[in-house]
Amino acid sequence: MIRYPIIINYPSSGEFGTNILDKSNKRYKIGTHSLRVEIPKGQTIVVKVSGENWQFPAFQSIPGWRHFDHETKDGKTIRKFKSVKAGIIDLEIYLVDKGKTELSVYENGSELPSWEKTLFVE
Repeated sequence: MIRYPIIINYPSSGEFGTNILDKSNKRYKIGTHSLRVEIPKGQTIVVKVSGENWQFPAFQSIPGWRHFDHETKDGKTIRKFKSVKAGIIDLEIYLVDKGKTELSVYENGSELPSWEKTLFVE
């Protein structure tokens, strides 16, 4: 039997390394990280990632995430990732250079961000 969390949870790490969605961490090293969330049944999130210093492998299996709305603006790559299932979902993310990356997280269909965070990559 699959056990689903009661609330949306953003753990400190995932399958690929430290979790960039961990609300308590803002400083990261260049390298491989996770975009991991634990989602209760009936809930969803959308994560908007914006910055000049991040990538994700185009050919990885993305169980639980659907990416959309790719654009480049003022030199920044902007992409949204939407949860498409409940439970634990994780995505491999590369922070490839020093600088800042912005995250906006929209929980349960919210039009405005539920929370936002700036990653400082060192």
